[in-house]
Amino acid sequence: MNQVYIIIGLVVIFSFILVQGFALNKLDDSQPPFTLLQDNLNILTPEDKQSLQMGYLNITPPTTALPPNVACSKDKLVIDLLLDTSGSMRRQGKNTSLSRMESLKIAVNAFLDKLSPDIPIGVQKFGKDTVELKPIGIYKDTAREDFKQTINSLNGDNGTPMRKGFEVARDSLFTALSNPNYSGYTFVLVFLGDGGPSGGINGSQNPLEVVREIKDKNIRIISIGLELDVRNENATPEEARSLMMAIASSSEDFHEPSANELETVYNDLAANICHIN
Repeated sequence: MNQVYIIIGLVVIFSFILVQGFALNKLDDSQPPFTLLQDNLNILTPEDKQSLQMGYLNITPPTTALPPNVACSKDKLVIDLLLDTSGSMRRQGKNTSLSRMESLKIAVNAFLDKLSPDIPIGVQKFGKDTVELKPIGIYKDTAREDFKQTINSLNGDNGTPMRKGFEVARDSLFTALSNPNYSGYTFVLVFLGDGGPSGGINGSQNPLEVVREIKDKNIRIISIGLELDVRNENATPEEARSLMMAIASSSEDFHEPSANELETVYNDLAANICHIN
């Protein structure tokens, strides 16, 4: 019976095409074939459509594939990176022969490879020197390669001035927020740290006051606590974990990987960030 419906349906469709003077050699190349078919089907009466069993006809527009290896091409998205370059980042990571810093470089550069070159990005670091390495902007081609080389040049050094790091990130983010070119954009700060701030959780480098300023501007903060189960001189594992969770915008935005898991975490973030509502 279904075959009969299909045959009848095809006959009716081509009958209406001929009545309307629709000739295949006069197709308008500016319109995709499915649009032309839909236009001609619109002239069918409800009875005709019922006879064609229209529920079996599924017309799907073509989709555009993303470039190879690019997972994140969301429009109107700004991503900023704040990276811990304190002395503890020189330690060998768990389950790997690499240091935490070397693992971070690999992970961040893999993350950058997942981002469309049209997405504005920036990066700051905090350690002995706390600076903006690259202001938020669009980095394509050789500029993107230079951005990655800047990441590769990072080294761990003494000091964990976490509050100061967030102040530098805040200033960079707020400058970008005031840029009319980024009006209506979603802003995301991806922060990585491997312990507590200099002076301890209750010291002057506790960043939570600055973190609140950033969140008040509707900037999402993703917090990556690297190997927090290893005690350092600034905080116990419990204190460091509590701080990192408080920095994150939500429980889903807190991650606690070991060094050998960093690349997977950053790759997953590239896809996750693209699905922000």
